[in-house]
Amino acid sequence: MDGTVLIVDNDPQAGELRRLFLRNGYHVATAQNGFEAMAEFVENGPFEMVITELDMPIMDGWELIKKLKGLDPKIPVVIWTRQNSVENAVQALRLGVTDFLSKPLQDTQGLLGTVERILEHRRRETGKSLLEFPSVPGLSKSRKVNLNLNEGLMNTMGKSAKMMQIYDLISRIAQTDCTVLILGETGTGKEIIAQAIHHNSYRRKGPFITCSCSAFSEGLLESELFGHEKGAFTGAIRQKVGRFEQSHKGTIFLDEIGEISPSTQIKLLHVLQERNFERVGGERTIEVDIRVIAATNRDLEKAVAEKAFREDLYYRINVMPIYLAPLRERREDIPLLAMNFLRRYASSNDKHATGFTPTSLELLSHYDWPGNVRELENVVERSVILARGPVIGEENLPANLRSFTGLSKSSTSLYENEKHLIVQVLEQTNWNKHAAARQLGISRSSLYYKLRKYEIQFPARTSFAMGRG
Repeated sequence: MDGTVLIVDNDPQAGELRRLFLRNGYHVATAQNGFEAMAEFVENGPFEMVITELDMPIMDGWELIKKLKGLDPKIPVVIWTRQNSVENAVQALRLGVTDFLSKPLQDTQGLLGTVERILEHRRRETGKSLLEFPSVPGLSKSRKVNLNLNEGLMNTMGKSAKMMQIYDLISRIAQTDCTVLILGETGTGKEIIAQAIHHNSYRRKGPFITCSCSAFSEGLLESELFGHEKGAFTGAIRQKVGRFEQSHKGTIFLDEIGEISPSTQIKLLHVLQERNFERVGGERTIEVDIRVIAATNRDLEKAVAEKAFREDLYYRINVMPIYLAPLRERREDIPLLAMNFLRRYASSNDKHATGFTPTSLELLSHYDWPGNVRELENVVERSVILARGPVIGEENLPANLRSFTGLSKSSTSLYENEKHLIVQVLEQTNWNKHAAARQLGISRSSLYYKLRKYEIQFPARTSFAMGRG
């Protein structure tokens, strides 16, 4: 198979470059900025080469190169830009860029020859993709994983195909410092995933600090995050070290980030961009070396459209999104999770529960679980405490579970209809994500979200399937 190239550029000339590669037998993916490129690199890789512009919105070429090198230190990166200054050439050399080309495109044969030499060197050097990992049961050979995941985590979160894909994604991003946004309903285990990222990163010996942004008023949240100096406000009788400062050399997890006020959003954006801040009432600038993981159950794209959440902050935190499916969309995990919780609470409550009756397990497996994993855990704990014998029967379950008769036909129909519509539009647009999102009337990131939600698989890699133009 010929090389798979990712072209990152918002210039119309990128289309000309893409067509040149397609005509010469390469597989090509495109992205308009670094933010899209990171999603493409992780979700649709591996790629053998990246060609990028420097001047792009949201995330420029320099920041993209640093993040790509964090994921794959030996990935060949070629800069293609009009900013062909000596300073840029020196910076490119410092970052390990393979080549530095000037726009506009003129010597096409020379460019193709350069690309082929780079790809051939890459293949000789690696013999295989650098993004292949030692195997974990349940993943295909092309999506292997090298995670420090123990049975405790899998028993807590599940071993379904959807969860194994998330473990795979964690393995790709854990060793980088890219900001992660974990999306999902309440109770799906977003903090557990954040902990897994931290404990599989080079920061694992550093602190893991959490902050629930919805638990504090605006003034208190700023004090919690940034700290304050003595006398900064009434009641500030001593200096306080904030959670960003506590997270130095480690990871900070900002839960319910969609709830923060506009003024706090501005200060958070500054920390993400500059990695420094001042305590409330202070003047000294404090530098921090941190990784930021955020989580929310809100639709942030909708909040951005309604001017309730800053667009620039959204792009800063949404560098690498992870969508945690609700329990009703991965029912195969329910028996495993239920048994794990049963063993845990039988031990902690000195009970001798050993399992579930077929009827009670069927009820657990078909209930919708609006509170997700957290609700399942609470139900199992309650049932273990109430059980008189070793087996959890139907009578030990809450009344709402005993009266549950199965999935709502209307909700199932809505789910299937939306999935069918998305696949239909993708087929009409030759699986071009950009065109499909435009035809559906949604943003491209919303389309990515729905592709993950409905587990829509793209056809085998072809020139048209990879096109984004």
